[in-house]
Amino acid sequence: MTPIEAANKLNIHPSTIRQRMKINNCTALDAYNMGISKRPKIKFGQKFSHLEVIDILPSINGNSIALCVCECGRLKQSLSMCLKDGSVTCCGNCGLGRGFSHSKTNSPSYISWLSMKQRCLNNNNPNWRYYGGRGIKVCDRWINSFNNFLNDMGERPKGLTLDRINPNGHYEPNNCRWASRAVQANNTRRSSQTHQ
Repeated sequence: MTPIEAANKLNIHPSTIRQRMKINNCTALDAYNMGISKRPKIKFGQKFSHLEVIDILPSINGNSIALCVCECGRLKQSLSMCLKDGSVTCCGNCGLGRGFSHSKTNSPSYISWLSMKQRCLNNNNPNWRYYGGRGIKVCDRWINSFNNFLNDMGERPKGLTLDRINPNGHYEPNNCRWASRAVQANNTRRSSQTHQ
């Protein structure tokens, strides 16, 4: 099977098959089978603001990754949940997505939200073993919605970062606050065990 045949059968662009072949060091048939075996939560051709989904890539911890083409013509990879909640609206280079949700993607609050999810969901994250590896989770209200996180927590004040009040608890509205490094240093698993 050639890359063009595989792409035609999957109704995707041949460059997507070639990219899969390169990333996974596999044949066109293997890349085709990867496309067949996926169970995407979003669909090929689906539009999200200025982005159109042209492929679903292998997932990370159950979070599917979409390969999209922006209206400006550039390619963009994004977590499907970021497309769904509107936190990613364009490629980021063209200036098309200058609305509320896009402009917030460079804010300190957005970076804290994204970092929180990476620590809990991405087992390739260097800090995953201290969070997701210990069973720490992000609540349903926040996991797919930056806007819900922002409404609950407000903008991150300068000099503060996201902190869990109970270091053994999950990331959820009643267990999170913005705190200084000094406050966080006194709020570790070790310090909470010595106070019990």
